[in-house]
Amino acid sequence: MNNDLMVIDLFNTDYGAYRLLRTRVEKVDKRKGFKNYLICPDGIWSDKMKKMGIKVINVNLSNSMKLSDIKYEIKELVKVFKEYKPDIVHTHASKPGATGRIAAKKADVPLIIHQVHGFHFTQYKGIKRKIYEFVEKYLSKYCDILLFQNMDEYNYCKDNGYEKNSALRYIGNGIPFEEFKDYIKKDKKFNFDKKRIACTARWEGVKNHAMLFDSIKILKEKYSFTNFELNLYGEGVLESDLKKKANSMNINDVINFIGTLDREDIISEIYDSDLSVLTSFKEGKPRALMESSALGVPIVATDVIGTNEVVKNNRNGYLVKLGDSENFAKRIYELLNDSNKWKEFSDNAKLIAKDEFDENKTIENIISVYLNG
Repeated sequence: MNNDLMVIDLFNTDYGAYRLLRTRVEKVDKRKGFKNYLICPDGIWSDKMKKMGIKVINVNLSNSMKLSDIKYEIKELVKVFKEYKPDIVHTHASKPGATGRIAAKKADVPLIIHQVHGFHFTQYKGIKRKIYEFVEKYLSKYCDILLFQNMDEYNYCKDNGYEKNSALRYIGNGIPFEEFKDYIKKDKKFNFDKKRIACTARWEGVKNHAMLFDSIKILKEKYSFTNFELNLYGEGVLESDLKKKANSMNINDVINFIGTLDREDIISEIYDSDLSVLTSFKEGKPRALMESSALGVPIVATDVIGTNEVVKNNRNGYLVKLGDSENFAKRIYELLNDSNKWKEFSDNAKLIAKDEFDENKTIENIISVYLNG
């Protein structure tokens, strides 16, 4: 008789699953006493994970908020959960976190866990924020445990009565250092030639590319700085809108829409960059910036929940107030033109990453939750 504890993780894009969950699911699945499956939509990254031996189940999940699509997803997920009979369902992100939890409850899954990757309501104000806050708290009734990557959201839920509905556990977040072994020991040098700026983020509203584009325009016009390129890594529904915006702002000559890349390629691209930037409204704990830090790439990012646990202001990068495009541009310009400050931040970044961003520590925390609640 097989007594392995079966876990099913759930993510709504195959690239997101590949990028954020692949190594953790793989490591848990190899543990004695565990069997870890991963639900995500079909696609090239799903196929790649299957070829790697990861147990992928394809379900057509999306970000659609149409009631018919939500009902369809819940129905399909209930079918999967009843067929596989998992001991644990572990959901991620807002939309699949909602449909996944409801489906798991309907299928009588013994332990339902939701991992917060940055609350959706953080980017809103007024009545819209209150509505999303209500929805999040209501959905906490549909899981046994809420997991948190940053302390701000953990404390928010503790202060707002979420413990009445589910247990709260802080697990942190990290990156698989084994994938960076060819780069970590290298002494990264300041680049005196054309600068490369990297932004690894989904092309969606929450990532706030509008602020980044404003800063790029300021770099060109106020600082007369054009000896750089901004490389955008990701995918998303706003691709066409962002390309049009870049054209209308006359900054398309310094912006490259790279798209999604395999792990080896994206690591190489980030390492070859001189700076990483992120202008998000909110984050869970941004993996892209942890990767940049491990590779010795300094950071300029918005001072928001999640990001402010990765960027140590004036140590491995700069934190800038959300919406302050002028100061964001200024910090980019300073770092790309000050070799001493850049080198100081680069060296600090690698030390901070080694000390704080090890995925294996996060996995041990998750395993403990799986076994002990």
